Amino acid sequence: MVAQTYTKGAVYDFNIGDEFHYRTSSNSVLNPPKAYIDRVLNRYSNSAYLFYEIGNISLTDATIILNTRIDSIPLAQLSDPIVDTVRSGIIGDTLTTDSLVTDSLLCKEEHLLSNSTLDYPAGYEPPYWFKKFILGLGEVAYYRVTQSGYEQKDLVYYKKGNLTCGESVYITSIQTIPQTPPIVLTPNPFTDQISIQLDVLPKQQFQFHLYNNLGQVVLKKTIHPNHSILFPIPKEIPRGIYYGVLYIDDQVQTTPLVKQ
Repeated sequence: MVAQTYTKGAVYDFNIGDEFHYRTSSNSVLNPPKAYIDRVLNRYSNSAYLFYEIGNISLTDATIILNTRIDSIPLAQLSDPIVDTVRSGIIGDTLTTDSLVTDSLLCKEEHLLSNSTLDYPAGYEPPYWFKKFILGLGEVAYYRVTQSGYEQKDLVYYKKGNLTCGESVYITSIQTIPQTPPIVLTPNPFTDQISIQLDVLPKQQFQFHLYNNLGQVVLKKTIHPNHSILFPIPKEIPRGIYYGVLYIDDQVQTTPLVKQ
């Protein structure tokens, strides 16, 4: 299978500073067109996962929204093919074909095309989707059409090192994503303690909550104002992805964290 050469590790081989601009569209009023930008802020790993900390700017409806998230790939899956044959669909079997396409796409000479159709009863239009992947750029296109409509996502611009290609969705530099937030939680990844660094002291004591990836609160702290706060993390909290949420005065800041 050709897709074996396009492994998850090779396709999603991102580096700090890589920047990707996307546009989406559909014919549903519930899913209006939007543009967004991802930038890789950090890359690290532990014994089980490769982690990417991603800064995201959403430009939907002329509103700029800044978020951060953590994407992860199990180290054991880095050598897996990026796509696999799907063996069952909504109504019938789904046949997936993967082929290398050599026409130029996003300044690259080659991309992987994966597509699927379903076996539908006579007289029905079968759903169809395809995805395109480029080494080091991830999933660069997605298109799905059914009887109820279509949805589409395309990478339209990227920056990797000194290489840029495409047309940016945003005229202002992605540098507006801060490399470090005004309130810094360190270390990240953490093991047995977390430090909070504050540039400006809060007016009163504030709250720190640690959430797991199921949205459950696993730790609560009431903290008195200080420029530097250090507190221990209980050993019974397992390794994994967490979200540290600070409730300071009238503001809320969320920071993705990893416990090793």
